[in-house]
Amino acid sequence: MKEKAVEKHQFIIHYYLIDETHSINTFIKNGIEKDFLNIINTINYELNINITLESKIAQNGGYIEVLDIIENHPVSSTLIASATAYTIRQIVEIVKYFLSGKHKRNELENRKLELEILKLEQENTKNTMDINNQLKQKLARPLSNYYTKIEKYEKIKAVGFGETTNNEYIVQRSEFKNFILIDDKETEIDDEANIELISPVLKEGRYKWRGIYNGKNIEFSMGDSKFKDDIINGRYDFGNGSFINCQLYITKTYDDFGNEVKNKTYRVAKVYEIKRDVFNDWISTHKGLIRKKTNFKNNIKSQNLFSDSDYKEV
Repeated sequence: MKEKAVEKHQFIIHYYLIDETHSINTFIKNGIEKDFLNIINTINYELNINITLESKIAQNGGYIEVLDIIENHPVSSTLIASATAYTIRQIVEIVKYFLSGKHKRNELENRKLELEILKLEQENTKNTMDINNQLKQKLARPLSNYYTKIEKYEKIKAVGFGETTNNEYIVQRSEFKNFILIDDKETEIDDEANIELISPVLKEGRYKWRGIYNGKNIEFSMGDSKFKDDIINGRYDFGNGSFINCQLYITKTYDDFGNEVKNKTYRVAKVYEIKRDVFNDWISTHKGLIRKKTNFKNNIKSQNLFSDSDYKEV
């Protein structure tokens, strides 16, 4: 069994209450905690880190929840070798950064933190140029659910985040709405979706396609008009086990409490490649060739973007 190194840092969530009491409705508290954990899990996944939380005895002063944010990793990890003591503090800053809404306020002020997030991401070998924007997208719904529940509980007038009560970033009730998504729909984009075709549409019309995506049978609309025209003109044919590689839009619908209430809807916006069957190679479409050229140019640019000089103090 590999030896593990553990780094720990305190983090508090301070709920300011209008009646100066020190208690919160248990059912509401459990719902709020669930959404907070979803935020932590999203950060965990997107930054490819391994953090857990341990609860400590709550404190008075409104209602103060005290947590230890703990990172576990093998002692041999290159992350520990290169960033001892930096990593866990940076993780705490990232949590505060998004929970407090700093990412919505002052982009220039937060540029240094964004670069540190990118540096942390690089050390974990996750290949993406825009981790900050990706986190914004992935955290939008969990943050909305969290603040929706807090706003509906009128007893909470503000919430603070920090390491101690003397080092908090406070979000006032009037700011809660800045986190809440008005639209009850959320669209996720999978730019590398592989769909095995069950029932392609081979004629004109607004018919649904059927296929298998991530092991699940789905119906989807085809929004790539050039690809549809190519099919009608006989440029591509399909066999048993045909696949498309595409940009897939997945839309979810939520109720007032942020719970998903309807089946997802799927729409293919761009088809990049097609594979007739297991015996044939992938064939790039027109949009697929354009994407390959774009990715090649971006890879060249990224080598300059992440040079060591980007992280030097100004």
